[in-house]
Amino acid sequence: MEVIQALERLPGIRAGVTAGRVCAYVPVIDDTVRIDAAEVRRWRRIWAPNGDPAVEFVMGDERGVWPLIIAPNDVVYQPVDTRAVLDSAMDYRITNAPHVVAYTEMERVAEQVALTCEQPGPIELDSVGATLLLVRCFIVGATLAGLRPVRSVAWWQRGWTAIGGDVPLPPFRSDPVWDELMNEAS
Repeated sequence: MEVIQALERLPGIRAGVTAGRVCAYVPVIDDTVRIDAAEVRRWRRIWAPNGDPAVEFVMGDERGVWPLIIAPNDVVYQPVDTRAVLDSAMDYRITNAPHVVAYTEMERVAEQVALTCEQPGPIELDSVGATLLLVRCFIVGATLAGLRPVRSVAWWQRGWTAIGGDVPLPPFRSDPVWDELMNEAS
C-alpha cells in the first residue's frame, strides 16, 4: 500500500496495517496514529518546518474533510470544536484556538495548565477554564486521529483536580473514549 510505504520513509516511524487500519507508531511521542484508509482523500510528501520529511493527509467522510500530518517527531491534527465536548445549548468559543495543533504542543499546554492550577495563590479561573477546555478539545481531536494521549489526559486531570473543577464552564459531554483514557491515566 502506498500510504504505508510513504510513512515507512519517515525516519523512525513504524507503519503497518492492524485491524484494517493503517497504523504509524511515532516513537518520539510514544503514540500510534490509526488511520482508516477509506477516509484518506489524498496525501503527499512534504517537509516539516524543521526540514524533516513528513506526510500530509487530507482525511474525510460524509461530515467533511480535515488535515493530518505525520512527521518523525510529531503529529499535527485538527482539534474538535467546543460543541463536541461541552453539553450546553450555549455556544462557547475560544477565540485564539488554533485550526491545527501538534501533539507535542498539546502535551506542553496540558502540563502548563496543570502546573498553573497547582500554584498557590489566586488563579484567573476564566483563563484556566478556557485553557482546560482547549486542551480537552486538543485531546478529543487526537483521539479522532486514532491517537491515545494518555499523558495529556493525566495532566488535564491533575489540573482539573487541583482547582476542584471550579471553572465557569457547563458540564462536559459523556464520552466513553475520554473515560477509557482517564482510566489509563490513573
